[in-house]
Amino acid sequence: MSEDFLTKGIENDRYLKAAELIDRFEDEVYEEIRKVFDDFVKESVLFIGDGSPDERSRPTRGTATMATHRIDYTMSRVQAGEEDPENLIVSVGFEWVNPAKQGEETSTDESLTYVYYKIKYASEEEFEKVCDLTENPDILCGEEMWRWAPGIFYIPVKKGEDFREGLRMLREHLSKFGERFGRGSKKKDE
Repeated sequence: MSEDFLTKGIENDRYLKAAELIDRFEDEVYEEIRKVFDDFVKESVLFIGDGSPDERSRPTRGTATMATHRIDYTMSRVQAGEEDPENLIVSVGFEWVNPAKQGEETSTDESLTYVYYKIKYASEEEFEKVCDLTENPDILCGEEMWRWAPGIFYIPVKKGEDFREGLRMLREHLSKFGERFGRGSKKKDE
């Protein structure tokens, strides 16, 4: 690091302002996800109670996923065909990736930014079946970069309006197809 670079980071609190901007952005991303999903999770038989939401952020340099912000919700459904099954977990988030990782072609060096959901511990067969049944052309099926889920359902976004509408479409998709993953286990009130 050069002295000039360090000085510019210190002057006028540039680094501090950048860090505050990042914190504010993450807080607002989580707030928007919660606006769209929290009531659905609380009312749906697909989830236990309020789903025990857990926020996760991860800037990831040197990987196909450049940054991710997500909220995990615990489902009432469990892995199908497992003797000691795990509860399925729905992750709803916002990610930046290298476009090639999702098979997207681009003429620029921009990242692919999308809202998504994935179901952790679901089977590949369940995921493929729901992909085949998905009729909304805006909802794409893609690779899950961390290998916790067989894939993701995602909608590319370019602006805030796309972000909110994409989350609403994904909530409707999960509402329609959520019972196709795993098998029932715990009741809503347990």
